[in-house]
Amino acid sequence: MAIAFRSQTGITGTGTSLAITKPSGAVNGDVHLLLFLIDSASVSPTLPGWQTIRSESDATKGYQAFLAWRREDGSAFSGLTWTGTLSAGAVVLAYSGCRLRGIPVGAHSGQVNAASASIDAPSVTPGRDVSRLVYVASDDYGGNVTRPAGFTDRDVNGYDMQASDKALSTGAATGTVTGTHTSNRSIGQLLVLIPEEDPGPRRSLLGAGW
Repeated sequence: MAIAFRSQTGITGTGTSLAITKPSGAVNGDVHLLLFLIDSASVSPTLPGWQTIRSESDATKGYQAFLAWRREDGSAFSGLTWTGTLSAGAVVLAYSGCRLRGIPVGAHSGQVNAASASIDAPSVTPGRDVSRLVYVASDDYGGNVTRPAGFTDRDVNGYDMQASDKALSTGAATGTVTGTHTSNRSIGQLLVLIPEEDPGPRRSLLGAGW
Protein backbone atom coordinates (compact mmCIF):
# COMPACT_ATOMS: atom_id res chain seq x y z
CA MET A 1 0.00 0.00 0.00
CA ALA A 2 1.37 3.39 -0.97
CA ILE A 3 1.77 6.08 1.68
CA ALA A 4 -0.23 9.23 0.96
CA PHE A 5 -0.28 12.64 2.60
CA ARG A 6 -3.73 13.40 3.98
CA SER A 7 -3.68 16.88 5.56
CA GLN A 8 -1.95 19.10 8.12
CA THR A 9 -2.69 21.54 10.89
CA GLY A 10 -0.56 23.93 12.91
CA ILE A 11 -0.55 26.40 15.78
CA THR A 12 1.80 28.91 17.40
CA GLY A 13 1.70 30.62 20.76
CA THR A 14 3.52 32.00 23.79
CA GLY A 15 2.93 30.62 27.26
CA THR A 16 3.31 27.25 28.98
CA SER A 17 1.28 25.07 26.58
CA LEU A 18 -0.09 24.58 23.07
CA ALA A 19 -3.50 23.05 22.32
CA ILE A 20 -2.97 21.16 19.06
CA THR A 21 -5.75 19.84 16.84
CA LYS A 22 -6.03 16.88 14.47
CA PRO A 23 -5.56 17.28 10.74
CA SER A 24 -8.88 17.10 8.90
CA GLY A 25 -10.02 13.80 7.43
CA ALA A 26 -7.79 11.59 9.59
CA VAL A 27 -9.12 8.03 10.01
CA ASN A 28 -8.15 5.22 12.36
CA GLY A 29 -4.75 3.79 11.48
CA ASP A 30 -3.37 6.99 9.98
CA VAL A 31 0.01 8.12 11.28
CA HIS A 32 0.41 11.65 12.63
CA LEU A 33 3.82 13.32 12.64
CA LEU A 34 4.40 16.14 15.14
CA LEU A 35 6.92 18.87 14.34
CA PHE A 36 7.46 20.91 17.47
CA LEU A 37 9.73 23.93 17.90
CA ILE A 38 10.30 25.70 21.22
CA ASP A 39 12.42 28.71 22.12
CA SER A 40 14.60 27.00 24.70
CA ALA A 41 17.62 24.77 24.21
CA SER A 42 17.16 23.01 27.53
CA VAL A 43 13.49 22.77 28.58
CA SER A 44 11.94 19.27 28.52
CA PRO A 45 8.40 19.55 27.14
CA THR A 46 5.69 17.00 27.86
CA LEU A 47 4.17 15.51 24.70
CA PRO A 48 1.31 13.31 26.00
CA GLY A 49 0.28 10.53 23.64
CA TRP A 50 3.25 11.05 21.31
CA GLN A 51 6.26 8.81 20.76
CA THR A 52 9.37 10.98 20.42
CA ILE A 53 11.47 10.14 17.37
CA ARG A 54 14.32 12.57 17.99
CA SER A 55 15.19 16.14 18.93
CA GLU A 56 17.97 18.57 18.07
CA SER A 57 19.00 21.48 20.29
CA ASP A 58 20.81 24.64 19.19
CA ALA A 59 22.39 26.15 22.31
CA THR A 60 23.72 29.12 20.31
CA LYS A 61 20.28 30.25 19.10
CA GLY A 62 18.45 28.81 22.10
CA TYR A 63 15.81 26.54 20.61
CA GLN A 64 14.92 22.87 20.07
CA ALA A 65 13.22 20.96 17.26
CA PHE A 66 11.30 17.77 18.13
CA LEU A 67 9.87 15.05 15.89
CA ALA A 68 7.28 12.62 17.28
CA TRP A 69 4.57 10.29 16.01
CA ARG A 70 1.28 8.72 17.06
CA ARG A 71 -1.37 6.58 15.41
CA GLU A 72 -4.89 7.85 14.89
CA ASP A 73 -7.23 5.94 17.22
CA GLY A 74 -10.19 8.25 17.59
CA SER A 75 -9.03 9.86 20.85
CA ALA A 76 -8.55 13.60 21.28
CA PHE A 77 -5.10 15.17 21.30
CA SER A 78 -3.82 16.46 24.64
CA GLY A 79 -1.99 19.77 24.86
CA LEU A 80 1.79 20.07 24.79
CA THR A 81 3.17 21.56 28.01
CA TRP A 82 6.44 22.87 29.43
CA THR A 83 7.81 24.93 32.30
CA GLY A 84 8.23 28.69 31.88
CA THR A 85 6.70 31.20 29.47
CA LEU A 86 8.13 30.43 26.04
CA SER A 87 7.24 30.84 22.38
CA ALA A 88 6.55 27.60 20.54
CA GLY A 89 4.95 26.21 17.42
CA ALA A 90 3.62 22.84 16.34
CA VAL A 91 2.62 21.31 13.03
CA VAL A 92 0.90 17.92 12.66
CA LEU A 93 1.05 16.03 9.36
CA ALA A 94 -1.31 13.08 8.74
CA TYR A 95 -0.39 10.18 6.44
CA SER A 96 -2.36 7.14 5.32
CA GLY A 97 -0.95 3.80 4.16
CA CYS A 98 1.73 3.49 6.86
CA ARG A 99 2.66 0.28 8.65
CA LEU A 100 -0.22 -0.80 10.92
CA ARG A 101 1.65 -3.29 13.11
CA GLY A 102 4.82 -2.13 14.77
CA ILE A 103 6.58 1.20 14.48
CA PRO A 104 5.81 3.05 11.21
CA VAL A 105 8.94 5.23 11.41
CA GLY A 106 12.23 3.85 10.11
CA ALA A 107 15.62 5.49 9.78
CA HIS A 108 15.91 9.12 10.88
CA SER A 109 18.60 11.78 11.26
CA GLY A 110 19.14 15.38 12.26
CA GLN A 111 21.78 18.02 12.84
CA VAL A 112 22.29 21.64 13.86
CA ASN A 113 23.78 23.71 11.04
CA ALA A 114 26.08 26.71 11.42
CA ALA A 115 25.02 29.96 9.74
CA SER A 116 24.63 29.22 6.03
CA ALA A 117 22.13 29.44 3.17
CA SER A 118 21.86 25.63 3.29
CA ILE A 119 19.75 23.61 5.72
CA ASP A 120 21.34 20.15 5.61
CA ALA A 121 19.84 16.94 6.99
CA PRO A 122 22.23 13.96 7.17
CA SER A 123 21.76 10.95 4.90
CA VAL A 124 19.54 8.04 5.97
CA THR A 125 19.32 4.52 4.56
CA PRO A 126 15.67 3.39 4.25
CA GLY A 127 16.62 -0.28 3.76
CA ARG A 128 13.48 -1.01 1.73
CA ASP A 129 12.48 -0.32 -1.85
CA VAL A 130 9.24 1.59 -1.15
CA SER A 131 8.88 4.26 1.54
CA ARG A 132 8.36 8.00 2.01
CA LEU A 133 11.07 10.44 3.07
CA VAL A 134 10.05 13.45 5.17
CA TYR A 135 12.36 16.49 5.43
CA VAL A 136 11.93 19.11 8.16
CA ALA A 137 13.82 22.42 8.26
CA SER A 138 13.78 24.78 11.26
CA ASP A 139 15.50 28.16 11.43
CA ASP A 140 13.85 30.01 14.37
CA TYR A 141 14.03 33.44 12.80
CA GLY A 142 10.96 33.54 10.57
CA GLY A 143 12.58 33.33 7.14
CA ASN A 144 11.06 31.32 4.30
CA VAL A 145 12.62 27.97 3.47
CA THR A 146 12.86 26.58 -0.07
CA ARG A 147 12.23 22.82 -0.12
CA PRO A 148 14.82 20.39 -1.51
CA ALA A 149 14.58 19.52 -5.20
CA GLY A 150 12.05 16.77 -5.91
CA PHE A 151 10.14 17.25 -2.63
CA THR A 152 6.54 18.43 -2.21
CA ASP A 153 5.68 21.10 0.38
CA ARG A 154 3.46 19.82 3.20
CA ASP A 155 3.68 22.73 5.62
CA VAL A 156 4.57 25.93 3.83
CA ASN A 157 6.80 27.84 6.22
CA GLY A 158 4.75 27.45 9.37
CA TYR A 159 6.19 28.51 12.72
CA ASP A 160 9.82 28.81 11.58
CA MET A 161 9.52 25.27 10.12
CA GLN A 162 9.11 23.80 6.66
CA ALA A 163 8.09 20.20 6.01
CA SER A 164 8.18 18.43 2.67
CA ASP A 165 8.30 14.85 1.46
CA LYS A 166 8.95 12.56 -1.50
CA ALA A 167 8.25 8.95 -2.39
CA LEU A 168 11.28 6.63 -2.45
CA SER A 169 11.64 3.61 -4.72
CA THR A 170 15.02 2.38 -3.50
CA GLY A 171 16.47 1.36 -0.16
CA ALA A 172 19.84 3.01 -0.87
CA ALA A 173 21.24 5.86 1.20
CA THR A 174 19.56 9.17 0.42
CA GLY A 175 22.67 11.32 0.70
CA THR A 176 22.52 14.68 2.46
CA VAL A 177 19.19 16.44 1.80
CA THR A 178 19.36 20.24 1.59
CA GLY A 179 16.82 23.05 1.67
CA THR A 180 17.78 26.72 1.44
CA HIS A 181 16.95 29.97 3.22
CA THR A 182 18.45 33.36 4.01
CA SER A 183 21.76 32.62 5.70
CA ASN A 184 21.30 31.80 9.37
CA ARG A 185 21.70 28.92 11.80
CA SER A 186 19.27 26.05 11.30
CA ILE A 187 18.26 22.48 12.08
CA GLY A 188 17.69 19.86 9.38
CA GLN A 189 15.94 16.54 10.06
CA LEU A 190 14.90 13.49 8.04
CA LEU A 191 12.70 10.49 8.74
CA VAL A 192 11.46 7.52 6.75
CA LEU A 193 7.82 6.42 6.89
CA ILE A 194 7.33 2.67 6.37
CA PRO A 195 4.33 1.52 4.30
CA GLU A 196 1.85 -1.19 5.20
CA GLU A 197 2.97 -4.43 3.61
CA ASP A 198 0.90 -5.83 0.74
CA PRO A 199 -0.37 -9.21 1.97
CA GLY A 200 -0.53 -10.55 -1.59
CA PRO A 201 -3.25 -12.79 -3.01
CA ARG A 202 -5.16 -15.09 -0.66
CA ARG A 203 -4.63 -18.79 -1.26
CA SER A 204 -7.00 -21.59 -0.30
CA LEU A 205 -5.61 -24.10 2.20
CA LEU A 206 -7.65 -26.75 0.40
CA GLY A 207 -5.87 -26.35 -2.90
CA ALA A 208 -6.81 -25.07 -6.30
CA GLY A 209 -9.53 -27.64 -6.85
CA TRP A 210 -11.80 -26.36 -4.07
